[in-house]
Amino acid sequence: MPLALDPEATFDFWLESDKDKPAERRPTFIFKHLSLRQTRAAAGPIDAVSTTADTGGTIAALCDGVRAGLVGWRGMTGRDGNDIPYDPARLDEIITAREAWELWFGAATGRSPNEADLKNSESPSHSSSANSAKGAGQAGTAAEDTSQNDA
Repeated sequence: MPLALDPEATFDFWLESDKDKPAERRPTFIFKHLSLRQTRAAAGPIDAVSTTADTGGTIAALCDGVRAGLVGWRGMTGRDGNDIPYDPARLDEIITAREAWELWFGAATGRSPNEADLKNSESPSHSSSANSAKGAGQAGTAAEDTSQNDA
């Protein structure tokens, strides 16, 4: 099933400035995967930047673009230390313009820029390497490869 059609398919996104915080304390935004059409509709901020000098309108379009995929957040606390319950209407009260752009690109691409950090972690792969391609000089015959797959 395409991710944009799966109502359960979401992804976590945290800001670059929060990447080193422990997971249980890291403010995390939760996004649904957008279809291409939804991404195109949420592209208003890009169009607004190139066609208007109205900074307020650009920021409003940017927040709307982020809200298009935003379905929740967790670990969000105010300066007073109190939890901020999820309310997409409050988005522009809790993030900066730079963070809004970071969130918009994350929502539009359906991935966190932090994935590279996670993939390069020292955690072992969860997949088996049994059927991985053989290295140079280790290639077996087609019959050997077929028999391994049949086993």
